[in-house]
This record gives sequence, C-alpha cells and structure tokens, in this order.
Amino acid sequence: MLRKNVPGNPDLKLHNNQLDVQIQDGNLTNLTVRIENKNTIGTNPVTQPANYEVGTGGEFLVDLCISEPNQPLVLPDLPISGVTIPECSKAYARVNNDLMVPNAIVTITNWQDSQTDAPIANLADLFDIGDVTGAVTFQVAVLIDPNNLINEGTEGGEENNAAPTPIANIVLNVVGGPTTIHLPIVRKANQ
Repeated sequence: MLRKNVPGNPDLKLHNNQLDVQIQDGNLTNLTVRIENKNTIGTNPVTQPANYEVGTGGEFLVDLCISEPNQPLVLPDLPISGVTIPECSKAYARVNNDLMVPNAIVTITNWQDSQTDAPIANLADLFDIGDVTGAVTFQVAVLIDPNNLINEGTEGGEENNAAPTPIANIVLNVVGGPTTIHLPIVRKANQ
C-alpha cells in the first residue's frame, strides 16, 4: 500500500473567536455561531479539509454551553472520550465534514436540545432567566469537535476548540420578571 503524506491539518475554530449576539431592549433576540476551518499555526500553515483523513462523509459535533443565570460556566477538559454530551451543553449541532473545506466559514443553523434532541428554532430560547430580575449575566462558550473526531494535528489545532477565549458574557436587562395576577374567587349567590 502506498501512503501519501499530506502537509498541514484542518483547524476548526470559532470564526473570529466571537459569537454574533443581538440584544434588543435588554432581551436576547438572536445568537449566531459561525465556525471556520483555517490553519494559522506555524510559519507556513497549510489548511486541509476536515475530511482529509477519512475521505468523504462523516460529521462532528458542536456544543453550545450556557451557564445558569449569574453563575460561572465550567467547561470540561477536551477532548471528551466517546460521544458523551458535555454537562454544560444546552444545545448541539452536527456538522458534515464535507462542509469544512480549507478556509470555509459555516453558520450553524440546525441546533438540537442536548437533553431531548428536539430541534431548536431560536437559541435565545435557551437563556432561561427564571425568577431573576434586573441585570442577568450568562456565560457562553462553544465546544467544537469536543470528542476529537477530526485530527487537527499536534501543533495546537485542538487548543482552540473551546471558544471564545475568554468565555463570552451575555448581559440581559430583565425588566420586571414573572408576573402573577391574583384574582378574587367570585361565586354567584343562590337566588
């Protein structure tokens, strides 16, 4: 068997090391996650497609970790063995390896609930404020290929799979909070 040594590696990471967060009137209206495959490691980096070792097909996971309101986010050490869902994950997406050609930027749109596997239409729905009022801070991070299904080499490609660095703080200004209206019980008198 003849093997060809292909220089370079894929390097999967959060595009520009940031989340696209849209807040209107103190409420989160949208959260967009874009990942890219761009190797910038070393003096002469070469980016390979995410499927360069396995051929076509296959997929890897991206997890969205969100803290509880006003609590710190604790991220797991990567990689996670097997296909275990990280404890911090509120949502995940499956990304086809074939999409991650060199220098590709992919917007993740097909998120699923980490507990129920149900589709999530808007990531803003994951930010549950509970009974908290006033300013509420959520810490957010993305884990890209947390199970290390894509070999990103030995020169640091795996080190940027938890992003952004530092962890993003999303501050929402919750006005009011849950409202309970108590109405009197009215009974019609016997006539």
